[in-house]
Amino acid sequence: MGKSSLTLTHREYLAVAIPFMISTVTQPLLGAVDTAVIGMMGDAPAIAGVSLGANLFNTLYWFFGFLRVSTTGHSAQVRGTGDDGEKKRTFFLPLFSALLISAAFLVFQEPIIRGYLWMTGPEAAVAGYVQGYFRILVWGAPFVMSNYVMLGWLMGQSRVKASLFMQISGNIVNMALDYWFVCILGKGITGVAAATLISQVYTCSCGVLCMCRYGKFGTVNIRGLWDRRGVRGMVQENRDLLFRTICLVIHNNVFAALGARLGTDILAVNAILLQITSIQAYLFEGLANGSSVFAGRAVGQRSQSLFREILKKTWQWGWLAAAAMSGACFVLGSRMFMVFTDIPHILELARKYGIYCLLYPPVAAAGLAVYGVYTGSSVTRPIFLSTLWSLLLCLPVCWLGVYAWGNDGLWIGYLTFYGGRSLGLAAYRHSLWMKVCSRSLPGTHLCG
Repeated sequence: MGKSSLTLTHREYLAVAIPFMISTVTQPLLGAVDTAVIGMMGDAPAIAGVSLGANLFNTLYWFFGFLRVSTTGHSAQVRGTGDDGEKKRTFFLPLFSALLISAAFLVFQEPIIRGYLWMTGPEAAVAGYVQGYFRILVWGAPFVMSNYVMLGWLMGQSRVKASLFMQISGNIVNMALDYWFVCILGKGITGVAAATLISQVYTCSCGVLCMCRYGKFGTVNIRGLWDRRGVRGMVQENRDLLFRTICLVIHNNVFAALGARLGTDILAVNAILLQITSIQAYLFEGLANGSSVFAGRAVGQRSQSLFREILKKTWQWGWLAAAAMSGACFVLGSRMFMVFTDIPHILELARKYGIYCLLYPPVAAAGLAVYGVYTGSSVTRPIFLSTLWSLLLCLPVCWLGVYAWGNDGLWIGYLTFYGGRSLGLAAYRHSLWMKVCSRSLPGTHLCG
């Protein structure tokens, strides 16, 4: 299958990883643009409202983000195998799940928003903004969930241009509509939500076109998709990723709830800092996506040497990326906060707590980058266990830290969580190939 089937050069690795980094970083740029546009209105409750609203949707979609992650790994593993049935199964089973989940979002939208506001307890003005934002964007659930599956499948097939086109063009549409609805028409948060919803529909339409071009599934036998062994393997992997996501959601919402209780100004400044750390995290995720594709390919080819090369290069480039991100934060300094708001006291608070944007990349690097090798090889239990232990470690740090040091204590807890994930996955990595061997694909024996 060529040189790349036996070895992996830095050039080959970056040729896949860099486009994925570009495409994935556009996702948090949506939230960053939303926050920046609202921030220029000079209304701190509005900034906090967009932050909490975006956090709610991140929570909902993160619960089921495993649909994209697992689809990428399975799509990469079946690429080039000639197994038409498995190829169809890797796409249509997650797609059916995505549509059922999004239907549940729409049916239970009232309990969702009421429960979230009860849990976070924002001030009345902020709560009104959150409700208006949510009631529009919840109708984008079917499009977002379907996008997860289509994007994951295309990534696994190394359709880099298609992935870039879906995400970047959709985000450009969103940014343009944000400016039009808010800055020209003066629609405020309603305009921000409407712009995002339209861009979600657009992106889904692009995904359908890409799947029609690259999928080439032919006739699909619905009953034939339900292979017992294949379905059981997907359920087990998705279960681990779901439990991992539950831990992430608990962490994020504890952070949001404790931040909300520190006042609207702290909630607003944390919203800005989280936008920056989200951009950093998504850059790492792009690196992880590239590693996931190569790891899936190594499993499909049953190549231990290629697998080790992938793990090594992911480790190397993860640390280099962390150094570059921290360096960028140091050089930009307070100027990066001025992109989001011009409110003087919010900017002063951002400068005070900006050190955490500089510390986040090296602390989180290993957990966020090496994670892709695990998902690409469908070894998901260590992902869940490392996240669980990190959550159990960070919760008391967050609670005690807030009482002792206020917002500084909250951010120390935040870094504790991501540092714990990095240490956990780093500890598991040496035995990863043996775990791959013990979980062979149907009809294969990876270790002979």
